[in-house]
Amino acid sequence: MTVIMEFQTVLVESVDPKSNTVYGNSGMLLNENCVISTFNAIAPFYSTVKNIYQEIQPGITYCDSKEIKKVSFYITSRNEELFKSRKAHFKGYIHSENISRSVKHIFRNWSIDSSDNHDFELLSLFAIFKLDESKNEPKDSFDELFERILKTRLSKGQNLKCISTAFGNRNFSNHYSEGIVSNILGNYDCLIFSDLPLTPGSEGSPVFCNNLSEAPIGIVISAVNWWKNEWLNFTVIADLRPLLLEIIETSKYTELKTCIDGNFKLMSTIEASLFQVYNGTIWGTAILINKEKGILITNAHVVDPTSTNTLYRNNESIPCDVVYSSSGDQLDIAVLRAKRELKGSFQAIRFSRRTIQCGDSVYAAGFPIFAKETTPSPTLTRGCISQVHPQMVKTTCSIYPGASGGGILDEDGCLLAIIVCNAKITDFINMVYPRVNMNIPVSILEPILLKYIANEDVGVLEDINLLDARVWNFSSKF
Repeated sequence: MTVIMEFQTVLVESVDPKSNTVYGNSGMLLNENCVISTFNAIAPFYSTVKNIYQEIQPGITYCDSKEIKKVSFYITSRNEELFKSRKAHFKGYIHSENISRSVKHIFRNWSIDSSDNHDFELLSLFAIFKLDESKNEPKDSFDELFERILKTRLSKGQNLKCISTAFGNRNFSNHYSEGIVSNILGNYDCLIFSDLPLTPGSEGSPVFCNNLSEAPIGIVISAVNWWKNEWLNFTVIADLRPLLLEIIETSKYTELKTCIDGNFKLMSTIEASLFQVYNGTIWGTAILINKEKGILITNAHVVDPTSTNTLYRNNESIPCDVVYSSSGDQLDIAVLRAKRELKGSFQAIRFSRRTIQCGDSVYAAGFPIFAKETTPSPTLTRGCISQVHPQMVKTTCSIYPGASGGGILDEDGCLLAIIVCNAKITDFINMVYPRVNMNIPVSILEPILLKYIANEDVGVLEDINLLDARVWNFSSKF
């Protein structure tokens, strides 16, 4: 795939002067002048990086490090099978105060790059390289990029595209990936979370929300993440607009355009129908199916009928009762009832009337990863139906911890299935596959749920026990 970009993905290659070892990391070339990458591009040349971010002031810091000056940097681009390398030098850092402040409360229980690395503040550091052949200063390119993307509208559910150098290896140059905006968090909405499937070494790649020939909206800052030691396959992107606003002379924060209206039907559903439900410190997702009576559904493994369960949304907490919870070999379903009236813009979800078929494009929505203290809105990922069984639907959407009880939705925002779990291997390694997940089709639950809503007889819900759940017995050996 040949892509011509004014803002081009390149490979930042560096040569260790002591060992001649070559390191590679993705970067973003601006107007044949300068390159922005992440701190990863220069991390190998620091004996300790733990407190480096504390030594660099917010904004741009031009570097005169003797240690870095000894390193040879090359900016390598690829056109078809031809590689072009140009010499560059390390110019300095960008330290984003917005990102630095945001990661302190957003990245709870997270790890980056490796399962034991918690240096989240390093995500706020960016490396600037200037091509030796360029006569212009990087600031000129930053100003131009900012003006081009200032009024770009960014919305949850919006398509994203990225061309990276996978694994920081030139043989994987121009690696094309697609995903969507899954969530937007942080000071001035500085962090974009996406289901873009990227690899180590992709950090520093530009991210585009429309055509690849247009200016990028973001830069990848983390492609390999863990949450409570579970691999996420989730990509973190820095929005370039608030980032550039920290280093150029302007006062245009109010002109940034972030919205949630991308697909109106889909977005209005997840914003109005989904709740975060807590059982002590454990949380999952609950879906509102009747607003007037405050009835919701979730997974049984998310709640505890014998303890306090609470719904959270928009800084509001609502106690709820567990009126039904399955157990044993039954379908993993619980029915909740709010203890007080659900006022405001909350709306019951609509059940889909579509026949589920393999290959159908679907979305997964829930409250994974982000604790209630971050005041999250629902996270959205996209995939397709991979397998259909009368009592189970499998998808390729990325599902993360905390999404249990959430919804698999069609493109109109109607509920197709209830999220239950991901595939997991425990025989040899403790490995979870975020893009292989199992879900209960809502069509088998709907008659029972509607009957309960109509007569409020809790005994009706016992009919869920009669549904065939044999396909959910993963312990069978053949």
